[in-house]
Amino acid sequence: RCDEQARLAKERLHPKEQLDPLAFAWRSKPCVADFDSSAVVIASSALAGRLFFARESEGIQQYKLLRTTMIVRGARVCTNHPVSAADALRNQIIEGLSYILWLVYCWLPEELPMKVDSPFRIKPSRKVRLSHLSTAPEGASKDKDKHQESALLARHRAKMVALQEVLYAEQKHALLIVLQGMDTGGKDGTISHIFSGVNPQGCDVTSFKVPTPLEARHDFLWRAHNAAPPRGMIGIFNRSHYEDVLSPRVHGMITEKEARRRFADIDSFEQMLADNGVVILKFFLHISRAEQGRRLADRIADPDKHWKLSEADFHERKFWDAYARAYDDILSRTSHKHAPWFVVPADDKNYRNVTISKVLVDTLQGLKMRYPKPTFNVSTLKLDMD
Repeated sequence: RCDEQARLAKERLHPKEQLDPLAFAWRSKPCVADFDSSAVVIASSALAGRLFFARESEGIQQYKLLRTTMIVRGARVCTNHPVSAADALRNQIIEGLSYILWLVYCWLPEELPMKVDSPFRIKPSRKVRLSHLSTAPEGASKDKDKHQESALLARHRAKMVALQEVLYAEQKHALLIVLQGMDTGGKDGTISHIFSGVNPQGCDVTSFKVPTPLEARHDFLWRAHNAAPPRGMIGIFNRSHYEDVLSPRVHGMITEKEARRRFADIDSFEQMLADNGVVILKFFLHISRAEQGRRLADRIADPDKHWKLSEADFHERKFWDAYARAYDDILSRTSHKHAPWFVVPADDKNYRNVTISKVLVDTLQGLKMRYPKPTFNVSTLKLDMD
C-alpha cells in the first residue's frame, strides 16, 4: 500500500516538487487520511520512491541533493498532521525509528557495488604478492578435457551475445574491461576467443602502446578517458592507463611520489566512471616466467608467428621481477568495489577464457537489465503490406 501511494504521488508530480522531496511526500497523505498512525511510514515510502526516481532518472547529483535533504529534514515529516494524543505518541515513536533508518540509508555508498563471486577477485586493501598466487591452479592441467571447456566457453559466449543486446538497447550502463599482464600473457587471445560472437557495433577495443606525441602532451589519463565506453557499449582496454604506473616506474622514469599521485588520479578517474554508469572489471592475466619462455620459443619456431615477435619482449623479460613488484603494488592499491581486480591463472588458455567469460556473464546478469519500453502505443501501428 505504501508503494502504491508513492507511485500515485509520483504520477501527480508538480514541477516545483521536483526540488522538494517533502512536498512530494505530502501529496500522498490526502489519500490515506484514515491511516493517521501510518502517516510517517507512507510519507517515508513516498520519499523513498522519490529518491529512487531521482537515482534512476535524474542522475547522481540530484540523488545526492535529495539524500542530503532527507538527513536534514527527515525527522519533521509528520509534525503538522493533526492526530489524537495516543496516535501522536505512536507517530513520535515511528518517526524516530524512521529517522534512524534514513540516517543508516544515507550512509550507504552512492553506488551500491555489484558483488561478483570469484575466487580470483582481489579484495580492497589486500596485500598482493604475485609470487604467492598460482598461475595454473588445480584443475587447469594441460590434459584436462578440452571439449568440456570449449562447450562451457561457447555457452558463456551465447549468454554474452544476448546480454550485450540488452545492454546496447537499455543504454543505462557501459562495461569497461581492462586486460593487463606480462608480455605473451594472452591479452589478444582473450579478446578473440571470448568476444568472437559479440556484435561489433556494441564493442570497441583500444590497444595502449607507447604514447604518441599528442598523447604525451596531455595528462596521462587523457587517452584512457577518450576511449572510455559510452552507455550501451562494451569497451576493452588491451593494456590500459595502468601502463603509466608500470614501465615508467620499472625504468625509473617517474619517482615514487609521482607514482603515488598517479595512483590517486587513477582511483578518482575510475570512481568518476563508476558514478556515471560504467561497470569496471580489471583482469590481470597471471602467467609464470617459464610459460612466457615457452610461448616466446613457440613464436620463434613458427614462421607464421614471427610477426608477433618484438625485441622489446626479450629486453623487458630481464626485468621480470621488477615488473612483478610493480604489479604487486598496482593490485594492492587499486582494487576497489567499484573497480575490482581479478588475478586470473593464465598458463592454461582454456581455463583463462572460461574464468574471465564467467565473470563477465555474472556481472552483466547482475545488472538486471531490461529492454526499454516503446515511446508509443505499438497496437496503433498499421502495416501496409502492399
